[in-house]
Amino acid sequence: MKDIIDQNQVPKFDLLHYSKPFDNIEKFYFSYLETLQATSLLEDSIKIIEIEVLAYDNNHTYIDVKKAENFKTIKDFNTFFISNPQYFIHDCVIKLEDNIEFSSHDDGEVSITMALESENRLIIENILKENKISSNLIKELVQRPNHYIEINDKSEIVNVFKTFDEYLS
Repeated sequence: MKDIIDQNQVPKFDLLHYSKPFDNIEKFYFSYLETLQATSLLEDSIKIIEIEVLAYDNNHTYIDVKKAENFKTIKDFNTFFISNPQYFIHDCVIKLEDNIEFSSHDDGEVSITMALESENRLIIENILKENKISSNLIKELVQRPNHYIEINDKSEIVNVFKTFDEYLS
């Protein structure tokens, strides 16, 4: 599925965040990453346990909730939105098998939550690899929990912010 998504459509992300909302859970955040750029890196067969998606077209026609409930796998989700590019994914939360959760806002901010140091961390490595960013940044993120890390196009850390508001200013 990943061959269908053009990784050059949006700017490469430049802001990352790592946190541990619970002792056994970790969360990664990527700015300027579209929902489909992340979900297309998953295996098509991964099952969707629960989904909430707010998506609409230029006429403000919203995707039917029942339609979203028919997405049983990541392939179903990706295929629908790739085949229907008129829909803008405003907000999305997808709970997947293996306790993975994808969430996105304004289709430009993606967060991925998973069990601490699970095998599913490969998802994070794949996102970095697809965006030509060094996987060494995972270690840097983990060493700076709850900070926002700004990087340049060479995967170098250029700023570290204590809060998102500090980053905005």
